[in-house]
Amino acid sequence: MSNKNGRRVRPVDLSEAGKHFERLVREVQHPGVRVVVHEGERPTAAIVSAEDLERLERLDEQRESGFQTMERISRSFEDVPLDELEQRVAEAVERARVALRTDAQSPTPPA
Repeated sequence: MSNKNGRRVRPVDLSEAGKHFERLVREVQHPGVRVVVHEGERPTAAIVSAEDLERLERLDEQRESGFQTMERISRSFEDVPLDELEQRVAEAVERARVALRTDAQSPTPPA
């Protein structure tokens, strides 16, 4: 079974994972291979390469950083009434759309 990113995701029953753990670890060392451990019909764990784990940890850090940024931005507007804030956001979005349309219509200078 493959996921939408083209990686091979192999479902494995928990009892099979226990019996063949060493082989499964070797499998996930190949690029694009992941193992999802199921208990009955429910996925309960995954075996991934160290590279995939590092990527997941970087994504977690980026996500947390994004939440911190949103929290800082949110605090900057805590004294602005919600209806005024919504109006400001709508105006900013419209300005950005106009700018994008203008940029898209501008001729590209020769290289």
